[in-house]
Amino acid sequence: MDYAEVEWLSQTFATRSESVTPFLISFWQGTLELTPASDTWVDTVRLEAKIINTEGNYAETLANAAKTLNVDPQTGFAPTVWNSWVDNWTGQDITEVTRSRNETTGFRNGPGGRAVALRGTLTDSVIEETFREVRDTGVSTRSGVRTSVTEQFDRTSVGDRSISRDIIAFMRSRNVQFISKKVKPLTQLYAFFDGKDVTKYCVPKLLEINMISGVFQVEETVIGTMDQIGLGENTTNQSSRITFRVAQSNHKEGSYNTPTTTYSQNPYTSQTLQPSYSSTSNILNVDTFSLSNEPQGSFSGYVESGMRLIGQTSGAQATITNVRLLSDLSATLIGSFFIPNPNTTIHPRFETGSKTFTLVNNNLNDQNLASTIAEEGFSSSGTLETVQENIISVRNARVENKQDI
Repeated sequence: MDYAEVEWLSQTFATRSESVTPFLISFWQGTLELTPASDTWVDTVRLEAKIINTEGNYAETLANAAKTLNVDPQTGFAPTVWNSWVDNWTGQDITEVTRSRNETTGFRNGPGGRAVALRGTLTDSVIEETFREVRDTGVSTRSGVRTSVTEQFDRTSVGDRSISRDIIAFMRSRNVQFISKKVKPLTQLYAFFDGKDVTKYCVPKLLEINMISGVFQVEETVIGTMDQIGLGENTTNQSSRITFRVAQSNHKEGSYNTPTTTYSQNPYTSQTLQPSYSSTSNILNVDTFSLSNEPQGSFSGYVESGMRLIGQTSGAQATITNVRLLSDLSATLIGSFFIPNPNTTIHPRFETGSKTFTLVNNNLNDQNLASTIAEEGFSSSGTLETVQENIISVRNARVENKQDI
């Protein structure tokens, strides 16, 4: 039917609005479920192993060796007992030297050593002499045995011993899933833990994103980091970071890929929420249960506006445009609270014990001005156990016979 709307009545002199039922106050008292509801853990500090030295058979063996094997008690060595020389002939080395000399006959020595010719014929002779030297070649060796007595430390672990047990003062870092129902629909809520504002450490189940490239896949792991700006010191260990598993786009409760209940609408835009992702998706569904399933497992962290998200399987990339805790049309809010690392100074830290987690629609946690509140307790206790391994070291003797050449 084609129609047009026209103004029926207008009051141009009104200055304020007044409730016709001023004594009827609208208030939504929500319920809150935390997973896990408590956290108990034990941290172990291991000291350097304690070595307990005990005497074995070294002294006795050395004394016996000194008597029977002539071992020197100071050095632990006995004299070498040599065997006879053994000649191993390998051949002969023959050397020949030839020498020549001239000899003349028919002269004799006269007075003053002068040669005097005799009667007859003079004869010159050349005489060659050959000298032959034969040498047998080979190697003469002998071997001996030397006895030594050395120390040998045989170590045996007898297990760990508890040195001390101390109570850990602050909660450890982990994710806690929260599911709040019966809160005011389509209302932005703020999170407080032990009275401190922890909204920035809360991860809404539905992340508002702007796709850069690709398409995210259900079940894949997504890593989110903040882009480093400038050339300053890298503060990766202190800035926000998250690793999570992607759930079906409209998943609400149940298994991350086969939900039992789903979101019918996008709470941020009131548009119909499709079950699958596309290259234009503006929502990324976080499997908040897997974030809280393991204290320090594969999935953990928190998000910030402007964070870059990268799918490890699909390679899809997106940036987070806004981070809000907004209840849906059915008065439900699901997310994950990240308890920050207590060992860093830039994050708040919380003492162990029983604390209260609060969701309220007042950013100052003024519950007198709030119209919807949900609260639930969370308890945490940790024990620091110091242990030390005891090792018994026994000094025994090792008798060795080494061959000397």
